[in-house]
Amino acid sequence: MSRRLPASFTVTLLAAISFATPTACAAAAGVPIPDPGFGAPSGIARIGFDVVANGSDSAKAALLADGKLLLAGTAQTSAGQHDIGFARLDAATGVADAGFGGNGTGRALAGLAPIYPYAPVDLARTSDGRLLYLARTPDPTAAAVVGRLNNDGTADTSFNGNGRRFLGGGFFIDGGTDVQLSRVLPLADGKMLVLGVAIDAGTGHACQAVGRLLPSGGTDSGFGAGRGSVCVAPMLSSSQGEGWAFDGPTLAAGRLLPAGTWTNPDN
Repeated sequence: MSRRLPASFTVTLLAAISFATPTACAAAAGVPIPDPGFGAPSGIARIGFDVVANGSDSAKAALLADGKLLLAGTAQTSAGQHDIGFARLDAATGVADAGFGGNGTGRALAGLAPIYPYAPVDLARTSDGRLLYLARTPDPTAAAVVGRLNNDGTADTSFNGNGRRFLGGGFFIDGGTDVQLSRVLPLADGKMLVLGVAIDAGTGHACQAVGRLLPSGGTDSGFGAGRGSVCVAPMLSSSQGEGWAFDGPTLAAGRLLPAGTWTNPDN
């Protein structure tokens, strides 16, 4: 959640809830209260989310294996220019982690500006501590972007040369025009899966899309019969329904179980 303060300064608010009960009334009621050790003494941490200035919105938060909190959202870097912003906090205190971002502020930018606002939809941590992010725009004809950061918040240039890769609908389906990705899943071998929905606006066909990328960010030709992606049922007219692939846990022997929903307003 973001709250705008005077002088166009936007902050991201995080609240930690403690089930400690300092009063008999609270104990009797079992009411959770703010944790005074987080963002002391209010239990709410406030951090300027965008690195430069102007408006910003936090979209995703993830608790990392080392106990820190990672925030990601859309940051407005200047008039008409946007980027993906990141911030990392100490999970116990809510204080910005000065070791993240390379600038002592605990904040970093993906380096996409100037660009249409991209909102992060998923965050994940690889087995070696690097950070994956997936973002998309409200415009489904715009490509989604998957990127990887080093643990210190800098772009991992070993991933596609600049730390990010754009994926359009054509990556998943012939003639694909639209794509709405929703999940990025790191695999034990360093590869990653991306899941969502791809649509061919010409035919009206849509499907649940699954793609696999190499640790380098390249297309994994060993997946999807050399294409690096598959589009699975349902292949319905986009005018009849809308599907979203929310998750895709990996199973034994490297198999994948994509899961999601499909709605058909006519039935």
